[in-house]
Amino acid sequence: MTYTIQQNKTQENSCKVSYHRPFEKCFISNVIVTMFLYSLCSSSKPFENYNILGKNTQPNLFPFLTGHNMESFPNFFINKKPGQIENYNQTGDDLPILFYNFKKAGYTTVFYEDLPKYALFNFLTFGFRKSPADFYARPVVLSEAYKYLSQITESGKDLCVGSKSKIENMLEDWGSKLFSGKKANNKPPIFSFLYTSEYSHTDLNQASLLDQPLLNYYKNMLKNDDNTIFILFSDHGFRVGGLFSDTIQGKFEHMLPLFRISFPNKFIEEFPEAYENFKINRKGVTTPADIYASLVHLLDLRPDGEKGIQEGVGDRGSGLSLFDSPKMSSKSNCKVAKVPLSLCGVADWTPFIRPKDPSQKESIVNLFPKKHPNNSQDTELFKNLSQNIFQTKLANICIKKINDRATEQNTNLCENWTFKSIEMGFYTKIVDSLVIKLSISVNPVKSFGKFDCALEVKDMNDFDQIEVIDLIRTSKYG
Repeated sequence: MTYTIQQNKTQENSCKVSYHRPFEKCFISNVIVTMFLYSLCSSSKPFENYNILGKNTQPNLFPFLTGHNMESFPNFFINKKPGQIENYNQTGDDLPILFYNFKKAGYTTVFYEDLPKYALFNFLTFGFRKSPADFYARPVVLSEAYKYLSQITESGKDLCVGSKSKIENMLEDWGSKLFSGKKANNKPPIFSFLYTSEYSHTDLNQASLLDQPLLNYYKNMLKNDDNTIFILFSDHGFRVGGLFSDTIQGKFEHMLPLFRISFPNKFIEEFPEAYENFKINRKGVTTPADIYASLVHLLDLRPDGEKGIQEGVGDRGSGLSLFDSPKMSSKSNCKVAKVPLSLCGVADWTPFIRPKDPSQKESIVNLFPKKHPNNSQDTELFKNLSQNIFQTKLANICIKKINDRATEQNTNLCENWTFKSIEMGFYTKIVDSLVIKLSISVNPVKSFGKFDCALEVKDMNDFDQIEVIDLIRTSKYG
């Protein structure tokens, strides 16, 4: 994305480039040249505690771009069958999207997505009446996609637009060219959100194709523009399908996606207090809603010694700004940060069932060294969780929930799923809650029977107090 900050009579650009599914470790290994250069920039800051708020794209990018979760806009989503839709009364035009905040502040706005079938504000929604940005790529991307009908349903079939790759088209035609000559021609500042999912959605190895184009884009930006805040991030990590999602590392990096931000020296010099606050606050548990709050706050910033508020840019939503006096340090756990407990990647998870696959030995050693309970209470807890009879009871609670949900959704199953095995198991304590995560295989396996099940335990001696708080089918979308 690109966004600009009000500074005296000057404004800064901000460019944000987003990727679907990559996470920090995998992305660095596959896009090493770009990430190496990016890390050389002294003002580039990673977020070690940036945690997702939902399992897939929409639950994470909605709070990123609107400041609120999806449940805040119930009339925007199509929950009924075609022909039964009622209350056609909310489109994207009615949402507090960041583009509108920056537009009111005098910015030129840019919005690009490369996989139109699953576009953020169009997938299972009513879309827009009017273009949400000054430069809106959807009509062009749809036109290109219909040349290759497979593009509407699948990714990776054709990654070219004419003689260019799609990533080059995005970065050059919707990025660099719009920025070029901005200073000389006294053009308004730019807020740009560039989002690619086609390269990495189904094949993490394809992320390497982003390397050289992104490197060229970033080097060109550093060379020609000292007024841009650059954010490189992912909506979430690898979640469904593929061998990596069945590893310990894959289970947890899904919840901790890539997020890095680079500030120009001009920003650091003119806003030293805000920058120092940012460096402290980023160490707390950070969510997409906090990024929204921070970006709106940028529109209100003035150089030290000057006062004033930019009128009409909107509120900061449900998050906390990273540029405010240090508050994020109080967000020390997922409950305070309003992160679903089942998705709390920053928690201290302890494995009590380890994968039997020898190929996972290295990741087990690296991520989860052998732990010993710290007190008698933890010792008793670990002992209970390690018993096969207790694990089977937990698994059957999950299986019942799976079958109940399948019945509710009228899933056409020939037979109910039954418990086969537990592949992995972890637990953590978050404030007064004990959270258990199980990776379960069920019978019949041919019906895509692999699930991640999260349970919140109120009382270890009372199974009526154990609640399934999340289910994810990991072998298939849906």
